Amino acid sequence: MIVFTRPRLQVPVLVAGAVLTLALMPGCIFLAVRGVAAIDRKVDPPQKSLEASVPFFSGAVTATVRVSPIWRARQHGFLFDSYADEPPAPASAAAPETGGQASTGSATPPPKPVRLNLFVSLFNSSATTVQITVPSAKSALGDFAPQPAMVSLAPRQRAILEAMPCTSAGKIDKLEVTLILRQGDLTEIRKLSLVPVEPREPQA
Repeated sequence: MIVFTRPRLQVPVLVAGAVLTLALMPGCIFLAVRGVAAIDRKVDPPQKSLEASVPFFSGAVTATVRVSPIWRARQHGFLFDSYADEPPAPASAAAPETGGQASTGSATPPPKPVRLNLFVSLFNSSATTVQITVPSAKSALGDFAPQPAMVSLAPRQRAILEAMPCTSAGKIDKLEVTLILRQGDLTEIRKLSLVPVEPREPQA
C-alpha cells in the first residue's frame, strides 16, 4: 500500500513568509511617507527663518532679532494629507454661489497662516558688565514687550529673551523690526531688515 504524506516544511515556510511581510510593511510605509514629504517640501517649500543683527551703544552690545517658524507635524494618509493642528474645513466653507454658471477654472487657494516665534538676543562685546533694558520690538507682526525687560550681561556673554509667538498671513521673505534698547539714561532705536537664513536653533 502506498501512503501519501504532506511536506512538513510547508506550514513553517508560510508562517515565516507572513512574519517577514509584516515586519517589512512599516519600513515600506515609512519610506513612502518620507518620499511624499520630500516632494511636498519641493512643491511648497516651508517658511524660512529670518534674521538680522545691529550694534548698539558704539558697538558695546550687539542685538540680534530672529523670526523662526513653529513646525507642525504633517500627517500623510493613504487618501489625503492634513496638518495635525488644522481641523477639517466645515461644509459651509465651500465657495459661495455666484448665481450664474459654475466656473470651470480652479481658484487659487488663499495662503495658509504661518505660526512664528520672534526672538531677541543680546551680546556684550565690551570688557565690562552692562545692564540693558529692552522696552519694545515693533514689526508688521505686532508690537512686543520682550521679557525679561532688563538683562545684565557679563563681558562676552549672550542672553536670549523669551520667545514671542506671532502669526503671519502667509510666508514672508523679509521683515522690518524696530528695536529699542536702553542703557542707563541712554536710549537708542535701530531698524533691522530681517532676511532669510539657514534653519538652526537660536544660540545659547
